[in-house]
Amino acid sequence: MSMNASIYAYVTDRIGAVPPRHGDLSSVVKRGRFIRRRRHTVVAAGSVAAMCLAVLPLLLTLGSSPGPVGEYDGGSEFAFASGFSVAVTGEPIESEGALVLAGASGEPANDHFDLAALGTEYPISRNNVANLVVPPPSGPFESNALHASTLVYLGDAGGAQLALQETDGETCMFFGNGTEVTGGGFCDITDAPTIGYSADPQFPQSRGGWLVWSMLPTDASVVAVTLPDGDTFWQRPVSRTAFFAVASLDTLQDATATAFDSSGTVIATRAPVLLAGHEYFLNDQ
Repeated sequence: MSMNASIYAYVTDRIGAVPPRHGDLSSVVKRGRFIRRRRHTVVAAGSVAAMCLAVLPLLLTLGSSPGPVGEYDGGSEFAFASGFSVAVTGEPIESEGALVLAGASGEPANDHFDLAALGTEYPISRNNVANLVVPPPSGPFESNALHASTLVYLGDAGGAQLALQETDGETCMFFGNGTEVTGGGFCDITDAPTIGYSADPQFPQSRGGWLVWSMLPTDASVVAVTLPDGDTFWQRPVSRTAFFAVASLDTLQDATATAFDSSGTVIATRAPVLLAGHEYFLNDQ
């Protein structure tokens, strides 16, 4: 038998061994078309879903409102929602969705008040409100990273930018450091001299501790802090608020804070209390 005859016999035998098949070829064709249509539908739905996910952040940004800018009637005082009123001066500006006002100093000490006897002045340096760096928002639902509608810029002391802020009905203290991504502070301000420690690595004060006495009596003209070793520092408060970064937290716990009126009469003498309210810190991004 030739090679071609052998191959033909082998193929014929293999074909003969295949069992017979019965059915409608048109149903097979229809099933194939259905599978192709289903695949196309799945692919199209996936493409639409991907487009929605891509556009959703933009829609949220355009449709969301970060919150209202604070209200100010143009007078010489600003009242926080908490009821705390402070003296302000000059024209406000808007920065990062917040109204920024300049705090005003209290009544100056008169000539009969010997300030030199109080030791070393630790002043709050007054600056234009435009100098305050308000941390910008980190998401579409924020006006700014502080969630603040209003800030009252007190000035700079110890390298920190100081501002009272109103956030969700609370009055808070902001310690900025001149950058957009860091800073810190605390909320739930009371009328007691409050001490704490800044965890901000860029906070330029060298000794770490701070003392804030806010909600001072309206006639407070000077505030002095006396340390355990007898060293005394004094300051003219701004918007009923004084700030000292003159010692470590441990030292400040044993300090004494005294408020004077413009004639040098003692209004109040208080021991500082350790911060018990809500403290916040803006981390580097």
